[in-house]
Amino acid sequence: MNPKILARESVYSGYLSIERLRVRLADGAEVWLEIESHGEAAVVLPYDPDRRCALLARLFRVAVFDTTGEKSLEEACAGMIGNEDAESAARREAYEELGVNLRSLELAADVDQGRIADGKLVTLLLALRHRRPELFC
Repeated sequence: MNPKILARESVYSGYLSIERLRVRLADGAEVWLEIESHGEAAVVLPYDPDRRCALLARLFRVAVFDTTGEKSLEEACAGMIGNEDAESAARREAYEELGVNLRSLELAADVDQGRIADGKLVTLLLALRHRRPELFC
């Protein structure tokens, strides 16, 4: 049996949205699951080949502050895609957060679609490729 969505209700809508879905799982069990959505986003990691460094944003994140007390988080430059394509959003965010105009962009993952479906998996695959390159020949 394939999973099936039986019901959907909006719990919250604002900067992010939260929905509750009643789902029938493959084994026939029915459960309520929540989905948090921030919408489509673009992320970019500009680098300076002459200085051999990447440019990172240092931003206040209330969840990190609440959990760890850290006042800022070093992270890749990212933001929501508005009425634009992903490349335009990445360029805009790089200028807004880092003050840089990007000349060219290279896709970093899933080159066929230019999308990362699961960031955790990409991070782990890159770490594995770095540590065990023979697995990727």
